[in-house]
Amino acid sequence: MSVPAVASYYDVLYCVASHKKQRHRKGYKDGILVVKKPPGSSLVCTLLDAEDGKPVASNLRTPSLDNIEADTVITLANRYEVEVGDCIDPSDFDAGRCFSGTGAKAATTTTTSSSLQQNKPFRAPLIGLSNNNNNNNNRPPPVAKPLHSPDIANALVLSPATPRRPAVVLDPHLSNILRPHQRDGVSWMWNAITGANTPQVTGCILADAMGLGKTLQSLALIWTALKQGGVSPRGGVVPLARRAVVACPASLVDNWVKECRRWLGDLRLRAVACRGPDAANIAKTFVVGVMPHVLVIPYESLRTEAVCAVLSNHVQLMVLDEGHRLKAGGGTATGTALLRLQCARFALLTGTPLQNNLGELYELVNLVAPALLGSPESFRRVFRAPIERSRERGASIAEVSLGQARAEELKRLVGACMLRRTSDVNARYLPDKTSRVVMVRLSTEQHDAYVRVLKDNGIGTGAGNNVLPAIQALRQVCLGAATGVPSCKFDVVQAMTRACRSVGEKVVLVSGFCTALSTLSRLFTTAGISHLSLTGAVPPADRQELVDRFNGDSSISAFLLSTTAGGVGLNLTGASRLILLDSSWNPAADAQAMARIWREGQLRPVHVYRLVAAGTIEEKVWQRQQAKMEIEGMMRGESAGGGFTKEELRDLFKVPNKVVVEEKMVVDEDEDAVLKAARSTRYVVKVVQEEEAAEEAAEEAAEEEEAAEEVDAAEEEEEEEEEEEEEEELVQGRKRVRRDVLLESDSE
Repeated sequence: MSVPAVASYYDVLYCVASHKKQRHRKGYKDGILVVKKPPGSSLVCTLLDAEDGKPVASNLRTPSLDNIEADTVITLANRYEVEVGDCIDPSDFDAGRCFSGTGAKAATTTTTSSSLQQNKPFRAPLIGLSNNNNNNNNRPPPVAKPLHSPDIANALVLSPATPRRPAVVLDPHLSNILRPHQRDGVSWMWNAITGANTPQVTGCILADAMGLGKTLQSLALIWTALKQGGVSPRGGVVPLARRAVVACPASLVDNWVKECRRWLGDLRLRAVACRGPDAANIAKTFVVGVMPHVLVIPYESLRTEAVCAVLSNHVQLMVLDEGHRLKAGGGTATGTALLRLQCARFALLTGTPLQNNLGELYELVNLVAPALLGSPESFRRVFRAPIERSRERGASIAEVSLGQARAEELKRLVGACMLRRTSDVNARYLPDKTSRVVMVRLSTEQHDAYVRVLKDNGIGTGAGNNVLPAIQALRQVCLGAATGVPSCKFDVVQAMTRACRSVGEKVVLVSGFCTALSTLSRLFTTAGISHLSLTGAVPPADRQELVDRFNGDSSISAFLLSTTAGGVGLNLTGASRLILLDSSWNPAADAQAMARIWREGQLRPVHVYRLVAAGTIEEKVWQRQQAKMEIEGMMRGESAGGGFTKEELRDLFKVPNKVVVEEKMVVDEDEDAVLKAARSTRYVVKVVQEEEAAEEAAEEAAEEEEAAEEVDAAEEEEEEEEEEEEEEELVQGRKRVRRDVLLESDSE
């Protein structure tokens, strides 16, 4: 292995070499010069654009130079004239802080205006006025009293008093009910939207895990901004925002109205739903209104031309619920509408800030803090590409080191506008939660159907051309949806649901396939199990009514829930059991769905069961996703949406073995009645804690990756040996030709 050359970095100005003598006519540009000195060779220079790191020229050799010094002018390869400036610290280059287009450079060098101000006496700007007059014109106006006293017990001071603004204190009605992490969250959000955390950022992303009270924290922020926090020339109490809007999925509009009434009451803050054909008129009434109201609007209504035109330039604070659904930087209709509103402050709420890749992170951050991560191209070059490259097989030591440094810098930058707390915070306030993975075997008919799908798509032993349709068909076979064969999962689910009813508990059943939910609904009706269903076919305006009926009616035993239609924002605390029938490609969708029952208002211990068909594509995909759930992993490029290699696809489409359940299965004596009922179906192979299963999956994935790297190394070594043998044969052939020529000349 060759020793890597030590690199030096310089801040430079460069232009194409010319014979023009006037410097101002040469068209200099900002750049970064990377200089390496390989052992036994001349200097090798690479010229990069200073904004996004795009290579301008690579591998420029300078045999006439032994070294490069600051404050000199050099010519590279007779092509570029370079004025060398200051030397850049290698750590700044590795972290990407030297590139102006990323926002990192500005974030590290920005000096607040207060630090530049000098305490000079006031000078009268008009002739004839002096500083020593006795009319008290120079006396600062008295500071008004804050809206709420900062001295009362349990007071939450969001910002201290200034000469032009009294202290901002949260309404005691809210501060007395907030939990410690929620108090910290409200304080952080306030400082973020007012620029107190980072001067160039006036937006935030509250990325708390599901169930930590993002709605309540946001209502506290809205109520405070509508009543206080603004700057007044006379030092009085004025609002930071005159109008606030909450945008959310259509299924959550009623929930926001209900939560606002629950925590604040209509006498304090009235939430108005803005939807349907009359949405534009409701928006007009909101704009001309005097009383502090908050408008709750679904994203579909926000995108309409009429509503967007009414609200434009009239909204000072906007809360975006389930913000991970937005693609604000991608030119979508919702993103365009948000930009048209000209709102200065955004608070984005999401329990799953990263679902697929780092590009999604950029889009969310760019909405609330446009200058923080720079342009899409500079973000891709400086952060995304190096981080993702460092996670690929075959990445060099230098590439891995660079990717780690850029990931750390990205985390530091994003930390200026994003706050994330995990569900562990809630453990002290909510009942216990237990998550289990229930491994089941396919029925004989399902196994045969599984094999037929592989053969029909030409991928019985490998990856054919019909990969995506085959994956979908195999997942449906594992679930029993639209296959017309007996389903192991349906038998297990029915047994578990009856057991839940027998112990007086309700259950939520979640699936990404509406066909499976429809089949299950028919089976429940036949079996006399009372239930409700919420899928995409249910109008958004009717969904909250279904949720309220389920939570309040003790005669309803089960709630069938679609992952996409009802997997976010809903409060289903009437149930204490949840069964996940199938795993989503996106692990964040599963996390959202499973959080519907373990949240504020839950009084019983919670049990979550994930059904996985053993040895099938379900198990393979679930194992692949386990190590990629947390934001820290995503920051390091472990994107859940990455592609499969050919070897992984072959492994994905292996025919599963027929798993046989042992006659004397080991059963935990403390196992609850629901799991015992599941085992009675004879389809359950094993039951493990989700955390243990995730660790096993991560270990298996690491072992597979290590084995793959060993295979790659062996193949590379074999290729090198073959190249050496070919080169040796070539040398020997040349010698033979030379010898034959000499023999011929001698014979002549």
